Amino acid sequence: MSKLIDQGLAEYAFYFLTVFGGLLLRLREPSLLRPYRPIVLFPIVFCVASLFLVLRGLLFAPVQGAVLGALVMLGACWHFYKSRDLKQWRWRELSTEEREAPVGILAGE
Repeated sequence: MSKLIDQGLAEYAFYFLTVFGGLLLRLREPSLLRPYRPIVLFPIVFCVASLFLVLRGLLFAPVQGAVLGALVMLGACWHFYKSRDLKQWRWRELSTEEREAPVGILAGE
């Protein structure tokens, strides 16, 4: 049972963050094209259920919860550190060349 709590805590914490991020994106960018757009009730119900599982796991496994919290905070700090130079061009319209240019690790950056 404790193994289920330990693994479930981390898994459902990341599931919650993923689905919650999708909900936020849906609210902030409603006109963005998506391959699949479920009824908004399903992600909300999933977020509530997974948040319940995460909070229950934190209650029964506080050490693992602290490690998970530290991991999430480390990831958030890394994200803000790496994206600080992207803020200068985030809100401007991209040119055609910029939209078609390959970006990322596979592009040789």
